[in-house]
Amino acid sequence: MSIISESKLDFWIKHNYNVLFVGKHGVGKTHSIIDAFNRNNLNWLYFSASTLDPFVDLIGVPKEVVDDNGNRYLDLVRPKALQNDEVEAIFFDEYNRSKPKVRNAVMELIQFKSINGKKFNNLKVIWAAINPDDENEDELKYDVETLDPAQKDRFHVIVNVPYSVDKSYLVNKYGDYVGSGATEWWNGLTKELKDLCSPRRLDYALNVYNNGGDMYDVLDKKLNVTKLISQIKSGSFKSALKTLFKNKNDDANDEFFSNVNNQDGALEYIKGNRDYVDYFIRFYPKEIRAKLLDDKAWETLLLSDSVRPWMEGIVQEKLTFLYAKGSFKKNAKDKQMAQKYLDYLGQNKTINNLPARDLQENIDKLNSNST
Repeated sequence: MSIISESKLDFWIKHNYNVLFVGKHGVGKTHSIIDAFNRNNLNWLYFSASTLDPFVDLIGVPKEVVDDNGNRYLDLVRPKALQNDEVEAIFFDEYNRSKPKVRNAVMELIQFKSINGKKFNNLKVIWAAINPDDENEDELKYDVETLDPAQKDRFHVIVNVPYSVDKSYLVNKYGDYVGSGATEWWNGLTKELKDLCSPRRLDYALNVYNNGGDMYDVLDKKLNVTKLISQIKSGSFKSALKTLFKNKNDDANDEFFSNVNNQDGALEYIKGNRDYVDYFIRFYPKEIRAKLLDDKAWETLLLSDSVRPWMEGIVQEKLTFLYAKGSFKKNAKDKQMAQKYLDYLGQNKTINNLPARDLQENIDKLNSNST
């Protein structure tokens, strides 16, 4: 899941920059780093810092040595991977879950490419990944240690990795329909729901689905899994609408908009395109069109001549209801809305000038014209 520019990753490697990646769980930090090392043909080592032993894994363990003169002393036997001085890149994953003695041992390695003065001549970069230690109560809490300024300052580059789904990764792995649909579904989640479904968990779910399994076993019950399944079957709403608009096939549109999840998911893309509004609004059920008219974001779009055939009857019914309720006499909001409906329908009389004795007459008139 390379959500970081490959060109940047390659640039940092080319110029031997140590990099600290900061990001929430499941966003693909580890995958991006390993992929970059492999892409640049580096001889690299991976350490899970939370389980790393500074002596066994880095510094070396003491062993008694006897020299040619019979003198005995302790020397360090380094790990095989470091002994031959062939390593070119080291990655410390979960770096701020490590113990202080581990981070202290690594500080010299990061800055000087050495351990206890022993220089690693082929070592180019040291990269590390951490989860944020944000104190904001709205953020997820991770069982991590705060890196002190001296530790952070050892890194040339500090990257804040965005908490987002890598669409290109999902499309390459699962195909356009599944990858695009799943990405749009995730992007439409609230912040709280995104915290329940990391990009990595979404990948797990799609893998299970691809193998014929049940995504309900993988995803939290608070998530609308039914909508996800529907969307990955139909693909991207944006792409689907583009195709439907191009073909203008009523049967295909009726079938697409008969699905409640499609109705809901497509609205965002229809609202942003005047041509889409004019064409697709007819395929929405009457009750949905009526509900949209109550939304300020849709009001101007729907009170227009271009969609009059599919909205005029709804406007007449809403105006009739306002007359019957009589609330426009006391409620400024209702009065303003009723006047808008009158203007739209082309009525001659305004709300202010409408006598009470004409109320029933107007209701009857509107009812008789309602479609």
